[in-house]
Amino acid sequence: MITQHLHCGFWEKPTLATGSPADLARASEEMCYRFFQMAKVDDGQQILDVGCGYGGTLRSLNEHFEGLSLVGLNISLPQLAEANRRIVPRKGNTVELVAGNGCTLPLGDGGFDRVMAVESVVFFSRSRFFCEAKRVLRPGGRLLVVDFLPAIVLRPFLVAWDFSVGKLLSHSFHQTNLRFSLAGYRRLAAAHGFELESCRDWTPHTLPSYSTMRRVVLKDLGRTDLRTRVALLGNIVTERLSRLGLVRYMVLLFRDLREVPRSS
Repeated sequence: MITQHLHCGFWEKPTLATGSPADLARASEEMCYRFFQMAKVDDGQQILDVGCGYGGTLRSLNEHFEGLSLVGLNISLPQLAEANRRIVPRKGNTVELVAGNGCTLPLGDGGFDRVMAVESVVFFSRSRFFCEAKRVLRPGGRLLVVDFLPAIVLRPFLVAWDFSVGKLLSHSFHQTNLRFSLAGYRRLAAAHGFELESCRDWTPHTLPSYSTMRRVVLKDLGRTDLRTRVALLGNIVTERLSRLGLVRYMVLLFRDLREVPRSS
């Protein structure tokens, strides 16, 4: 595969995007850099990537930081196998790949400084995920969530989608819920002892991703299986709605409000 990432890229000047595989790879790495900067990632941390896909974000962490304990969780065994093939721990890092989903993390309590869910939270219950993220985070840890948030006018259509096509797709994608809002995230954070520390709308900077992903990534994957065909359709619809301002690419950072224990 030409790129290790399945998430959007970041272009500071989207009009200069070339649509080439190399440009997509560079923009995807730039997006990762911005994720890490926003989440205050540093050497020596324990980091969980929920919905890690082929391990692109884990691989970037592994390449740019030292002394990390990295865990990637994904529901797809073939994707985990590919991630395992691609990631070679370096600079004192460790990498563990775990099969599971964001609603019931098969991990112990309080083991992570950072939890990340990059474009994956749409496929599982956000409420249950926040509960699990709280459980596995250390006091004062950070939770980074990247989501596609729709305009209010779209929500009636998305309700119909979730209860029709979404239910059909749940056999392959666990579940879908496309109708969440920023206000909903604020309520969710308050209910689980988080605060929304930072919120960024990077929609304009992601727009070149969609057409390039269709040419580069989805072409490589083929279009015969249900997952890829749905991903292709979702790519086209999301691009059009994003260009109309009806869907926003939002990066949200939450801080766990529990008091950090003082070191003795």
